[in-house]
Parts: sequence; C-alpha cells; structure tokens
Amino acid sequence: SMIESIVKNLWEVVVPQGKTRVPSGLGTKANGKLKASEWHSLFATHLPLAAIENFIGDYQLFARGESSKFNLALLNNFVTLVECTHITGSRTTTSSDSACFGQVYQEYTSTSKEIPEDLKILPNHYYTLHTPAQM
Repeated sequence: SMIESIVKNLWEVVVPQGKTRVPSGLGTKANGKLKASEWHSLFATHLPLAAIENFIGDYQLFARGESSKFNLALLNNFVTLVECTHITGSRTTTSSDSACFGQVYQEYTSTSKEIPEDLKILPNHYYTLHTPAQM
C-alpha cells in the first residue's frame, strides 16, 4: 500500500545533523505520542521527502503530465498541508502569513474532497479554520 511504502521511505530519508530524526518506533504503541518538535519535523521535513516518490509515481509519466489524477490530487493535498505546517511552525508570523495560511488551508480542504471517500472531517479540521485569527 502507499502508506506502507511511505513509512518504509521514512527510514531512508537522510537529514542534516541537528535535525530531529524520525523516532525509531514511529507508529507503534511502544513509541507513545510524538512531541511537538517530532510532529513538526515529520511534516516539515521527513514526510515530504518520503512521500514525493509515491505521489509522483513514474517520473517519466509525471514529466509528460500523464501521472494519474488521483496521484496529482494526493500531491496537491499533501503540499498544502506541508505549507500550512511551515507557516504555523515559523518563529514569527505576519498578517500576510495569516492570510496565506487561510488561503492555503482552504485549498487543503478543497483538495481533500478529491481523495478517498473514507476521509473523515474531524473537529480539528474545523478548529484549524480559526488559526489565521490567532496568528
């Protein structure tokens, strides 16, 4: 499955010294919950690098614009989520960052409709709509 492939790729991502590494037991009960810095590192660095191969698929098809619509929808959705992570993870934010976050999160919610039907909208999705006002 795509998720198994992404998890496998997580362990192959090489990051610079000083960057938070993926916890060794990621996804297991033994590892427990992730710290905030681990979540940020996971979404800002590790997942984008590990997942890109899965979303693009065959690079030659992607380069010719022939990648599957589903893969492109997943890629667009994931990129917006990563962009939101980068904005909220900044040490300082401006009013333009807040506006950008609002726009990007709207893109995230609209691209979420293009992917699997079993996607559930959770309370956190609604809470996040209020993030720009809190920045």
